[in-house]
Amino acid sequence: MTIKKQQKVYRWQPEVATSIIYWSLTSGVFFLMITSILEQMGLSFLTIGLFGLFCFLVWAASRREFLINDEFLVCQAILKKNSLIFPVEAIEKVSIGAYGLTFSVVGFEELKEEERSFLMNPKTMTAFIATLEDQTAFQGKIVSI
Repeated sequence: MTIKKQQKVYRWQPEVATSIIYWSLTSGVFFLMITSILEQMGLSFLTIGLFGLFCFLVWAASRREFLINDEFLVCQAILKKNSLIFPVEAIEKVSIGAYGLTFSVVGFEELKEEERSFLMNPKTMTAFIATLEDQTAFQGKIVSI
């Protein structure tokens, strides 16, 4: 019988501008749905369709997560093409801010820019940093801003 090692999941949001645009779109769909309900005083196919779209957008945004195992950091995004898997030893520096963190990655060709910022809940960010520090492959620095 094999014992599967449980991976911890750390939720994240992209940098501020992208997050504002995404959640504005999502809340816009929600308010269109509410307006449709109030205008027609009942449910319609438009209302149900907008509610379905709203639920899909919230579900898709909740799929953004980090997974850390012994060798790799998996950064899952909404679209599979935007997801990243890179070795933990490629992380040169992690800058911690008030609302998130920034990775500086070197020697990884699939990442278009060397720095990538993420927004995280402070409690989640603390747990993520503690897990990252425990990784034996992690040789980078952690800097508080």
